[in-house]
Amino acid sequence: MSIAKLIEDFITNSAKSSTPVADLLEQARTIADLIDDKKFAKFCERELNGYAENEKLPDYRQVNGTLDIWYDGPLIKADAKRYAVGNPVIIPCWNPIKDISSVVASGKDYVSPVQDDKNIRDYKNRTVIKLHLLQRIENEIRRKINKWKSQKIKEGKFSLDSNKGTPVINNYGNINGSNIIASMTNSSATINNNNSFDFKKVSDLIEQVLQNIASLRLTNNQEAELKSDLVEIKQMVTQKDETGVRKLLHKIEALCQNITGSLVATGIISQISQILE
Repeated sequence: MSIAKLIEDFITNSAKSSTPVADLLEQARTIADLIDDKKFAKFCERELNGYAENEKLPDYRQVNGTLDIWYDGPLIKADAKRYAVGNPVIIPCWNPIKDISSVVASGKDYVSPVQDDKNIRDYKNRTVIKLHLLQRIENEIRRKINKWKSQKIKEGKFSLDSNKGTPVINNYGNINGSNIIASMTNSSATINNNNSFDFKKVSDLIEQVLQNIASLRLTNNQEAELKSDLVEIKQMVTQKDETGVRKLLHKIEALCQNITGSLVATGIISQISQILE
């Protein structure tokens, strides 16, 4: 997917209430990584993966719920259990947004599994959260995403062409992937007029990939293998081994093609295509 298409889709999807919140967060995180907005990228990461229990939760993730407690000891028959239903409590929602959206999609209130009460012997409890309170979490995240989008458009980070309605990608300067993206808009850059293999362009690409490798969000094994391939390509460039370089560039290109929603991966694929043409 091209950069322009990704941003166009994000702008369009963020205006639709039917777009899953998790999908919007994934798209916004990718773009935030590209423009080096670390704060918003971290926000997206936490919402997607859930918050740690030692982290301070945002207010909208601390919801009003109820705690039902009842005696389940040996002295009272099953049909005569004493219930204390509807005790108001504040319930922290640490879960990834997909878990919350799954409950919302069910159309039912959240009711936790019954468990033994930790404080009172022979008592059991469960928590209940009304459906509309979970929907508020989704709505607040959508609001934050749209506020961020509007802010970036206002700052001129990206905007829509008023005549064609297509995204205009502005020059960000010193950001993650900026050199890769710039090369996509200037296909003639560093291409030799004599059509010889451009080892300098390969060297430049290697440095750009190394600088932005974290943005590719690879597994540990994939990242280690990619770094090893890049080191090997460096050696081949020194030896002017065009065949070896081409082989490894094809391998890296295949890796990036399997990475969805990454602007950096899209830029790498474009540069490799220019080198190999």
